[in-house]
Amino acid sequence: MLRKQAMEILKKHGEPTIEKIKDYPAPAMKKLYEWKHGKKSTEGREKLLIAYLSAPVPLKDPDWSMSEEIKLKALLTEDMHAKDAAVGVQLKQTVRALTNNIDDLDSNSRRELLAALQKREGDDSAEANDTGFL
Repeated sequence: MLRKQAMEILKKHGEPTIEKIKDYPAPAMKKLYEWKHGKKSTEGREKLLIAYLSAPVPLKDPDWSMSEEIKLKALLTEDMHAKDAAVGVQLKQTVRALTNNIDDLDSNSRRELLAALQKREGDDSAEANDTGFL
């Protein structure tokens, strides 16, 4: 991803040089530095240019960056509901399939499904009564 962004920057602005560094956009220079060094920097354009020019072109993009790791950890600590994930889509598809094919279920499976639904509805109504909502 960084490689693609770097190539777009180079295509748009050209290769940065000492002569034209003052006209080179700072965010573009920061992105080029990040691409070559694999980390972000808050240094000025001139220092970023020197570091950029002295570093070799990366052979490939890193598989996983530290910022991506931090984002993942943030996601893992937040509550994620099934409706917000791929499993939510799968659950909706399962419900549709069950609804459309309920007659094909054997009696034990129908009873098991009905008992699970009734238990869940009972839990939901008890929870609503506890919170004062109906």
